[in-house]
This record gives sequence, structure tokens and C-alpha cells, in this order.
Amino acid sequence: MLASAACGTYCRDALPDHPLDLPCLIEALRASGATVESGEAVEQPFFSVAGRFVRVNGQDVQVFQYADEAGARREAGLGGRP
Repeated sequence: MLASAACGTYCRDALPDHPLDLPCLIEALRASGATVESGEAVEQPFFSVAGRFVRVNGQDVQVFQYADEAGARREAGLGGRP
């Protein structure tokens, strides 16, 4: 994952070819006019990765980031199929 300080150029230059990491997601939401605050860590028993609360326009959203798309698809029960 990229550090927040290096995220600005990465987010603009890499999308849509690369998935967003959390700092870039936050940057993209803010660029679209949303008010965004990063919050505490969160764990759910049905996800193998830890997540983070992100408050978007006053609403809590849980964000979970996987190392790759295949892992996220497997866990979502899609078995790597599109």
C-alpha cells in the first residue's frame, strides 16, 4: 500500500488500471466533494482481512482491502470468476 504522502499523483495517474488503496479511495471521495474522515480499525468474522471505518458525509462505511482481486473474489464466493 502506498503512503498517503505519495498518493496524489498515483491516484490520478493509475486509475482505472489499478485498484484503489485506502488513501487513494479517501482522496477520490474528497475530490468528488465528499467529506471524509478515516476512523478506527474494524474486524468482521466473515472477512479474512481487517478493515477500517471511514466516515463519508457523516455516515460510517467499513472498508476492507485485499492484496489482490483474486483473493477478494474468492472470499466473496465468486471463485475468481468475473
